[in-house]
Amino acid sequence: MLLMMISMHGIIGINNLSTFKIKLVMQVVGKVISILPEIKGIGKAGEWRKKDIILETESQYPKKVCIAFWGDKGDSPFLKIGNVVKIDFEMESKEYNSKWYTEVKAWRIQDHGSDVSTVVSTQAPSQQEPPLPIPASAYNSESDQVPF
Repeated sequence: MLLMMISMHGIIGINNLSTFKIKLVMQVVGKVISILPEIKGIGKAGEWRKKDIILETESQYPKKVCIAFWGDKGDSPFLKIGNVVKIDFEMESKEYNSKWYTEVKAWRIQDHGSDVSTVVSTQAPSQQEPPLPIPASAYNSESDQVPF
């Protein structure tokens, strides 16, 4: 399949010159402000791992976004508190008990603006912010449990 860039908003694939497929590229740039504890489990397809991070966007009105990294993507050397990163992602919504839940899933992470080895070597461990604690009650509430 031949891929061509159409500005920064999308990619078009040309297949046999008669079929067009458009895929939007969703990206966010921001600073990693928190890394939540990794969650592991066993499903129909075997073991799985998920690591959520909190990213704060760089804009006049910064927003905080929770982004999920599934499997080995959570092992990226760029996932360090304080790093400024660019993340390509997709979003998926699921319905449960007449409520909709949306997850932002990262599929690529890149350093944005500085060399990660410089950031890591010049920042002392005592200067790094610890991850935000998650209360045990957040995982034990039966009314908040969802099947995914």
